[in-house]
Amino acid sequence: WFGIARNIEGLARQDEYFIERDLYANVDYYSAVVLYTIGLPVDQFTCIFAMSRIAGWCSQVLEQLADNRLIRPKEGYVGKRDQVFVPLAER
Repeated sequence: WFGIARNIEGLARQDEYFIERDLYANVDYYSAVVLYTIGLPVDQFTCIFAMSRIAGWCSQVLEQLADNRLIRPKEGYVGKRDQVFVPLAER
């Protein structure tokens, strides 16, 4: 499985879509190979991926609670402004 995963990653690194967006395989890509290789059921992968992030999520919550300030995005909205809301049923 590792060889197949490396080959797919190599192909992706040569594809214009991935090159233009500077996209690379993340840790979950290879984690899936490891989990599959050790025999973990595929339907448990998402749980394992989430478990590996819980400490980080908890630390973010604790930081937010300690500071108690709104989290402000650093990017500005660039979409259309002053649009009229149209209910979903009328679209």
